[in-house]
Formats: sequence, C-alpha cells, structure tokens
Amino acid sequence: MRLRHWIAGGSFTWGQMLSLLAAIAIQSVCHGDESEEILRKVIESRGQIHNGSFTASGSEKLKHESGEEFELPTKVSCIFDSASRSVWFHRTGQIRMDIRSSATLTPEIAKEVESKTFQSDPLLRPLTATFVRNSEYQTNWFGIGGPGEKNRATVHVELFEPDAVGNKQFTDAFDVSSVGIAAIAEFKRELGIEAVLNECRTMSSIVSVNTRESGEIEVVFSGTNTRRTIRINPNQGFTCTRMEIAELDETGKPKSLPKSLSIASWHRMKDVWVPASVEFHEEYPDGSGRSCRYEFSWQEVNTPAIEKKQFTYKAIPDVWEPRMVIERRGGQRKSIDGFGIIALENLRTMQMRDGKGVSKNGLETASTVDEAIQKPRLWLILLNSAGAIVLLAYFLRRRHKNSDIRSND
Repeated sequence: MRLRHWIAGGSFTWGQMLSLLAAIAIQSVCHGDESEEILRKVIESRGQIHNGSFTASGSEKLKHESGEEFELPTKVSCIFDSASRSVWFHRTGQIRMDIRSSATLTPEIAKEVESKTFQSDPLLRPLTATFVRNSEYQTNWFGIGGPGEKNRATVHVELFEPDAVGNKQFTDAFDVSSVGIAAIAEFKRELGIEAVLNECRTMSSIVSVNTRESGEIEVVFSGTNTRRTIRINPNQGFTCTRMEIAELDETGKPKSLPKSLSIASWHRMKDVWVPASVEFHEEYPDGSGRSCRYEFSWQEVNTPAIEKKQFTYKAIPDVWEPRMVIERRGGQRKSIDGFGIIALENLRTMQMRDGKGVSKNGLETASTVDEAIQKPRLWLILLNSAGAIVLLAYFLRRRHKNSDIRSND
C-alpha cells in the first residue's frame, strides 16, 4: 500500500523503493527458511515409522448431485516396510454397482436410455481386494461378490514392475505418512508425505507461517486458483492435524467453504507418533461430494524384522477360485504359476482338468496364455471329428440297406 501511495503521489526516492523491496525480500526469505525447517521436521518425524502393521475400519459416504447419499463400510489390513517399499494391503467392504434391479428392457427404460436420462438402481455388493508390492514386482487382485454367488466377478494375478502406476484398482492402498496432509485423491494414490509436499511446491508457493494460540503452526501454500493450509502440532512430533484446500475467487481471496478438508488425530507408540484417526471431506461444484473416515488400530510398529513372505502374491487371502499367475514384467505375458482356474482377460475361461499337465505344486498350469486357449480348441476339434465319422458311418449303412431292399424287389 505504501509503495502504491508513493508511486501515485510521486513522493518517493529510489533509495526508499530499494529499501522497501529489500525488506519484502528479507521477509520472504525468512518465511521460506522458517517454513522449510518446519516441513523438514514434519518429514523427519514421519520417517521415524520404519515398518509396522495395522487395521483400519471406517466408511466412505458419497453424495450424488441429486442429493442422494449412501454409505459404503470398509476395513483394511496393512503390513509395510518403508526401507524396501514393501507393502501388503488388504481391503474388504462393499462396492456400489449401478445395475437396474429388473433386467427387463421396457419401452420406458428404452426411452430413458435413448434420451440419456436412465438412472439405474444402485446395488451394493461385497468387495475383496489385495495389493502386494516387494522389490521385484507388484500385483493387485480383487473380487466382486462372494463365494457361491452366481454373478461374482474376479481376476487372475498379474505381476508388474514394482514402480508401475495405476495398478491399485479397488484396493486404494495408502501411505500412512501422508495422514493429515493429503487430500483424499492424493491419499488414494498412495502418495507419501514427501510426494505430497513436492506437488504443493510445484503448483504453489508458501505465503505465510503463523502460530496459533494452541501452539499449532499453520503453513499456507497459495497458487493461482487454490490455497492449501496445513496445521502442524510441534508438541506431538510435528504431526499434521488438519489440511484445508480452498478455491480462490477473482480477487485472490479464499471462498467461504473449503473444497477439501482433512482432519487427523495421533497417538504415541514406541516413542513414535502414529495415526489414530483421519477423516476427509470434499465438495464439488455440481453439488456432489464425498467423505471418508478411518479409525486405526496398530498391532506393531518398528519391529526388528518382517518376514519377506508377507509381501508375495502367495499371501493374498480369500481368493475364492484362485487364478492363474501371469508374468507381465518387461512386456511379457505368460503363466508362471497356477491355482486351479485359468482366467483370461478376454473373459474366456476354462476349468482345468485333474491329472493333466500337473505342475510341481500339484496344480495344472499352461505354459502360455495362448496354450491355455488352444487346449480346449483341440478337444473340440477331436470331438467334432468323431461325431462326423459316426454320422458318415450311419448314412453309409442306411444307404447300403436301402440298396439291398431294391435288389430283392
């Protein structure tokens, strides 16, 4: 304001201007140094959690733009080792399937489909999903429905590179280091605290650092369209207790309602602070939104060692009719193990035959996916050939018999 007044009135000197700009620069550097030191302590504190195991129970609430709301209960179990980036993450709960309860295509439904106003009745179905990663591969298995259900859906086990992206369908595996600082989308991408802060620095810059009456510190990042405020408790190991993202209006001021909100609580275990709970709330311009909450129960933290067998595909539980294991690393696509059922991506399946091609673990496997497809085709060809031979013999015999009757006449 003073600089603007000086410029308008013309009552300033170059020395005064340089002094003011220097003061602004020094203040910015001080804020930057102070904030970076605080964030360094936050990262360092989260890095004290080397490994552990926990369960977390909660739910996710979804709100449709029409105002309809529904809740999906969920429970996760996790074992992780940060040094090797190994994780076993298992989720059970429900999934919402948009399927009309009646399968009859009535004229009314056909008209709704044509006018793009068709609304399906939601169907909640059981969900089981597991994500596993170790130093050699990662894999993600899921099943919708349950054992004995007629219309259940499941997949086989595919092995990808450890750093592959987009392979956590339905598991939504997360990194506990980002509790209290990540938005829900970042949380479900398994971003750790350093990755979240790197994204903040890329899209915005720190504009202020404030200390509240409670002793908590607020670090504010501001970008072109949004502002993120992170609240940190230095008395609890520099844990992040609240994160808020607000949209900015045309004047650069935050709008009244936050776009995204995260609130976390922590407790101490073995001299380190671990998450006790976290909740997320998000609102979207069309009136829809979602919220999510987890309550953590920790079994272990910073144990001397975790067995490596915990982080293999063989540790996937509840695989109802276990699948073929497909090698996908390095552009490959071949079977390297089997459990009893072959499932192909093109939805063609076959029941494996007992006593044929038994592998070292006593289960039949196909050497490649193509071989799995060719096996049933070969049996089909042989069966058709045998049927053709029988029919030909029948017609030849009938023709010979008719010929003998005409000769006797």
